Amino acid sequence: MFKAYIGIDVSKDWVDIHLNTKVHKVLQSDAKRFIKTHKAEFQGSLCIMESTGGHEIHLARLLVDQGIAVHIAHPNQVVSFMKAKSRLAKTDAIDARFLSQFGAFLTLDQIRAPLSEKQYHLQHLGARLTQLKALLHEELCRQNHPNMTDPF
Repeated sequence: MFKAYIGIDVSKDWVDIHLNTKVHKVLQSDAKRFIKTHKAEFQGSLCIMESTGGHEIHLARLLVDQGIAVHIAHPNQVVSFMKAKSRLAKTDAIDARFLSQFGAFLTLDQIRAPLSEKQYHLQHLGARLTQLKALLHEELCRQNHPNMTDPF
């Protein structure tokens, strides 16, 4: 399937990359340089990272643009995997190691590639539309009921 599985633990400022049995701590701003420097090790590999509320998107796109396969794992799956392996301690380095082990258990149909920039933008527009519809519903309901805060 893949020649190697690279676990990447993403945080706001740092990225911990488990590459060839070693964990590299890299600044988010230096990730592009690190990937270009180690491109040979990344080629033919699957990079696994947890969904972290948006911090992973830039790095995932960067890897995909370099032709590297990426899987963004659901955090609950990774936590369950770690519990099954009896590993409850959590540090960034441990997470990166376990993400690479988690990748080895994935089948091809389970691999979730990151959204393209257009898909990501459309997803956010859809979410905003849902919020606006809920707000409109709230305002229409308020319009049809007397204001309970008015003095008698």
